[in-house]
Amino acid sequence: MKLRVFRFNVKLFVLVVMKKSLLILIAFFCAYTAKSQVYIDTVLSLKPGTVQNAGQDSESFPMNIFGPPSALAKYTVPASDPKDICSIGLDGEIIVGNKSHYIIDGPGPDFTIFENAFMRLADSMIFAEPGIVSVSENGIDFIEFPYDSISLEGCAGVGPTNGDKDPFNPSESGGNSFDLASIGLSKAKYIKIKDITRVVTYDTKHKYYSPLFIVSGFDLDAIAIINSSKINSVNDLTNIKYIDTDDYFKLITESPVDSYEIFNVNSNRISFTNNDYIFINKHNLTQGIYFLRANISGQILTYKFLVLR
Repeated sequence: MKLRVFRFNVKLFVLVVMKKSLLILIAFFCAYTAKSQVYIDTVLSLKPGTVQNAGQDSESFPMNIFGPPSALAKYTVPASDPKDICSIGLDGEIIVGNKSHYIIDGPGPDFTIFENAFMRLADSMIFAEPGIVSVSENGIDFIEFPYDSISLEGCAGVGPTNGDKDPFNPSESGGNSFDLASIGLSKAKYIKIKDITRVVTYDTKHKYYSPLFIVSGFDLDAIAIINSSKINSVNDLTNIKYIDTDDYFKLITESPVDSYEIFNVNSNRISFTNNDYIFINKHNLTQGIYFLRANISGQILTYKFLVLR
């Protein structure tokens, strides 16, 4: 009898362990599938370079860099419509992100940048206008992906886009993909692209050589975030930072900005907007004391800043 009881308990123990293991596997699967694939949907800043400004006009920008890459882009045919791409120009810089999602380190590449590089039929060379890529959690401190200025390994703007393929599948989408693990990060919020196209114009023996008169700088088409997770807005309100200089006041937050208002010391409202980020050019204001009231994820925050002349 005792032996039978012992056998029964063993079976019960095994059954419980199996059920717990199954629950753990289900929980892991649900957590993994909860990770979403999104595109960028916000611009933190744009510092245009020289030569080219296609796609920077208010009718096209920034919607031309949101969503998937141009469906017309092929290995030998670049996207060229300003409604599909934004040129940041020679030596230009742009910082972008997704206002409600982090980029997280997951299996394989975590995001892909699509430019309009293409193979020239005349000489079978890739026409590349490269950019250095770096990422940040707070929009201030950026960590750069290593790159080689000769091979352009580690740069964006080198791989042609296959616009008819899945943008979230780097094995077929084209573009240039990046893995947070390669720079020791588990998550990031913002992506910065800095044009370095001039490096391909200095040496005629460069693998991607093009004369200066035919290049115009990095042209951003889209960025697909392959591994992402939705931001917990309540927790991230503690990560708000600001920069206050003589020229501007900038509020940086990982939570969505619903709206913000600017008041002078007499409580007169100066402006109202609902931008995805908060950047106040002090040169547009007269000297005095001002207050910024921001609605961030449903919570009202107030900041004071000075404008001096």
